Amino acid sequence: MPLPDDAFEVIVRKITEEKGLELAAYHPRFIVDQVMATCRFMGQEPHFEPRFIEYAINNLRVKQGAAAKSGGSTQARIK
Repeated sequence: MPLPDDAFEVIVRKITEEKGLELAAYHPRFIVDQVMATCRFMGQEPHFEPRFIEYAINNLRVKQGAAAKSGGSTQARIK
């Protein structure tokens, strides 16, 4: 699947700035797999589309610090 030239920068920005994650080696494969699964679900040939990329990135783990902002914690507490 060809990746549009501007899509790479958008993906990096969304992962690092919006999700607050560091780039990881699994991200490219994960995003491609998620986009392909979305295309299959939609009955379309595999292709990158902004909304499909957005769906894939939203399936990455939650933004770091989100629990702290909401006052919650994602860590288990053992008493």
